[in-house]
Amino acid sequence: MRNQYRLLALVILCCLAAGVSAGGSAEIREKATLPPALEGVDTSAVVQMLQDKRPAYRAQAAWELGRRKAMDAVTPLRTLLNDGDTIVRLRAAVALEELGDKSGLQVLRELLTSRDILPQTALKAVQVLARHGDEVGMALAKSELASPRFTHRMAALSALNASKNEETAYAALQIGLRDKERLVQAVAINLLEKRATRRGVDLLSSLLSDPDYSLRGMAVRAIGRTRLWDAVPVLLDALANPDRWVRYSAAGSLNIITGRDRPILQALSADRAGDLEREWREWWEANKDKRPSALTQKEPDRDTKAKP
Repeated sequence: MRNQYRLLALVILCCLAAGVSAGGSAEIREKATLPPALEGVDTSAVVQMLQDKRPAYRAQAAWELGRRKAMDAVTPLRTLLNDGDTIVRLRAAVALEELGDKSGLQVLRELLTSRDILPQTALKAVQVLARHGDEVGMALAKSELASPRFTHRMAALSALNASKNEETAYAALQIGLRDKERLVQAVAINLLEKRATRRGVDLLSSLLSDPDYSLRGMAVRAIGRTRLWDAVPVLLDALANPDRWVRYSAAGSLNIITGRDRPILQALSADRAGDLEREWREWWEANKDKRPSALTQKEPDRDTKAKP
């Protein structure tokens, strides 16, 4: 019986091979041909590829020009906003947005109402629109936070974090911290770390009592990497955490923020951690008003970062 199935499979493969080499093979091969890698290709040649008859090539060229920030490509990219291929229109609109041209945003809005658009394609349009505070994009990005696909939830987090609405951004990041998928939580932690604000530190500190030890460790290390002077009290409290690895990470983070070089292995011992905490608290009481010069912050609350 197995031999019969093998013979049947062989016949099918032969038929498929014959079909590819028959009269309609040119069209099949054209659809199967992937666009070439454009790394190192001259920008003028990539611009010319925008006129290629194959949609995949046009789409690839548009993406590459956006990545290169090729300002000379704005005009030819605008012509692709009326392209007959959905992916080409999307890539052109996204590339234009990356070049600072908003002429493609309306195209992205229209694509979101298209029934034949793939979920991943729609998500890219949502991301771009949400960054600009577009109501349609923001609403769809918020809805994606509840998507069954964790990759969609991660993309929605990134999009809402980049939006101009700070309340929306922090609300989304808070949802991300509570996500059931570790990768989504890691994205939220990373984005809060990059924001480097006291409000973000407060959200991260909520994880220090999480049942998952690895999540507690990720949070306390992220707090340290913010280099915020105002994060020191949070880390001092973390020195009393029952988890020795949280204490260990907190001690290391305190060194990063304050520029001190205190031993951190002491934090691993429950008997000696108390002495370490007391020593740090005494130092803080004597030095908390000696905050380093304020660094410019992009966010409204303008937290102060400590220089290393």
